[in-house]
Amino acid sequence: MFFMKDAAQQALDINIGRVLEMLRSGVLSRDAARDGLLRFFEGAIRHDAGDLNAYLTRILERVDTGSLDVKDARTQLVKAALASEKNDLRCTDILHRMVEEV
Repeated sequence: MFFMKDAAQQALDINIGRVLEMLRSGVLSRDAARDGLLRFFEGAIRHDAGDLNAYLTRILERVDTGSLDVKDARTQLVKAALASEKNDLRCTDILHRMVEEV
């Protein structure tokens, strides 16, 4: 079956992918990449900005060191951002699993 992403999901995928690739290529620092990703998690920020900052910082550290594949990180971050838009608590679960997987 052919799966077609809706426009919002496709835009998230492209933009999150760009941030991660700029981190990996050295164009962005981890802090700048985190700040770039934070804008995709506005729903989660209302709940607990401290946890979100910590999760994104750890995820970007894992991407930067190569312990988390960029493609996998992008896919999971898109899912988390979509959940965040809906104020769905799965956002936190997805981010937590990304931090804990080693």
